[in-house]
Amino acid sequence: MKFHADQPLNNSVEAIGDGWVQIAGQRHSSSLVLTHTGTCEAWHLSSLEQLQDTDLAALNTKGIELVLLGTGRRHRVVHPKHTHPLIARGVGLECMSSAAACRTYNVLISEGRQVLLALILEAAD
Repeated sequence: MKFHADQPLNNSVEAIGDGWVQIAGQRHSSSLVLTHTGTCEAWHLSSLEQLQDTDLAALNTKGIELVLLGTGRRHRVVHPKHTHPLIARGVGLECMSSAAACRTYNVLISEGRQVLLALILEAAD
């Protein structure tokens, strides 16, 4: 059996650092939403404290089974009132640090899972 490194997918997160993330060779320095299909859109949040009831509800989760919420430099949880719109659509939500969310996203898309990464990138100190 031959062992070799997997080639990165076009929609995978290649690297993440303090206040930035690299996807498909492009560096982003603001929060974003990335789907398993490679669709990448800006997201207006710069901290978890800015999260409103409508922010997760507004995500296009058609065909999505799980939303990974990268909460910034550290793991934090969101108030349950923010999760109701996703639960009503049958979509799971996992909160974790942004770096952990990126790693988890890469693993899940490599398995062919239908996942959405909602990533909060906090400005570098």
